Amino acid sequence: MPITARTPATRSQRAPMDPMRTTAYVVGILFVITYVTSIAAKFAFYPPFLDNADYILGDGEDTRVLWGAFFEMILIIANIGTAVALYPVLRRRFPALSLGFVTARVMESVFIGVGVLAVLTLVTMRQDFSGTDTAALAPVGHALVAL
Repeated sequence: MPITARTPATRSQRAPMDPMRTTAYVVGILFVITYVTSIAAKFAFYPPFLDNADYILGDGEDTRVLWGAFFEMILIIANIGTAVALYPVLRRRFPALSLGFVTARVMESVFIGVGVLAVLTLVTMRQDFSGTDTAALAPVGHALVAL
């Protein structure tokens, strides 16, 4: 009796993926991206200025901080992506709350964007105004770090 091996199904032979499952997959990937980018920015890239109150006055790791800002921009895109991808699913059951969820995620992204602007301003001021009047530069640097 011959033994026949089962051939794997090709892409054309597979059943199409359910649209709800596709949405769940996309939302899951976007949520993972939001977690990875926010944790990486806070703990891997931002400590040079978060741990050093006088970052604006001394030598700093600007490239590292700019990578953190880049990760925060990816976080903004993923935040809004999760809201847009979940909106059709939530709208079926909770029409008013689904729009509120999208609005909340967009506002969260706006606040993150303000923080990114503060970080970029801090790095730019450190690069452009280093060696000038430190008495005026220090309080501005502290305010930007606090923001």
